[in-house]
Amino acid sequence: MLRKIFVGCLAFFIPPLAFLYLSRGWLALIYLLVLIVTAVGDYYAQRYFGLGGLGLILAIVAIVHALRIAQSEPNVVKHKFYNYWWGVLSIPLAVALLSFTARSFLYEPFSIPSESMSPTLMPGDYILVKKSGYGNYGTWGVNLFGSDNPSNKPKPGEIFALYPPGETRIYIERIIGIPGDEVRLDAANLTINGEIVSKEVEAGLFSESIGEQHYTVKYLGPPFRYRNYEVSVPPGHYFVMGDNRNNSSDSRLWGMVPEANMVGKVVRHW
Repeated sequence: MLRKIFVGCLAFFIPPLAFLYLSRGWLALIYLLVLIVTAVGDYYAQRYFGLGGLGLILAIVAIVHALRIAQSEPNVVKHKFYNYWWGVLSIPLAVALLSFTARSFLYEPFSIPSESMSPTLMPGDYILVKKSGYGNYGTWGVNLFGSDNPSNKPKPGEIFALYPPGETRIYIERIIGIPGDEVRLDAANLTINGEIVSKEVEAGLFSESIGEQHYTVKYLGPPFRYRNYEVSVPPGHYFVMGDNRNNSSDSRLWGMVPEANMVGKVVRHW
């Protein structure tokens, strides 16, 4: 009886593990693929139609299927570690540990909650942030990979995840000025070290090229109250702004960002 309860719980929470425990490798693989498809389907159904439930249907089907196998074969020959309760449970624990380590020190996905980086990043977009080598904001306040490597220094024009001074919430901003830069923003004209980097392409939209980065920013909506700005970036700090210049909380409001607060560089978005 305890074995059936264990199989049923496995099938409800993690269907593939229930069939792996029952030595049904192909069924475990099939349920893993179906689980991925239903998770993606539930995500888009919820996002666009406000519906869901595919995962629950899969769980019910898996419970019935797994219990029928357990009923017909009450004694599973235990040749592998995953035929034991402690072995099969060690798999999700190992995956969780690897995921925790990767998200804390290597790469972490984020969703974009606001329009502060539009038109480059829109609300609902996802980004992947490379965290290794940047800042000192690991899970234990330590960067295991070191941020002293020059190749890991934030570069002009790159998009970064960061903590503003005194904040505990991560912001996504673009690096405008690095240590030693003279940054001046006059209306919609951005100048760095005396060189104008903005060029209007149509009303309210400007193209900018900083370093190796080429992108579009906008100055639409009500004028930003600190639209005119001039600053010298001190050592160990960065001046950042959002691409939606009239609707962005950034260095114009909360000042320079210390290097230790740079969480990581955005390397991909979708």
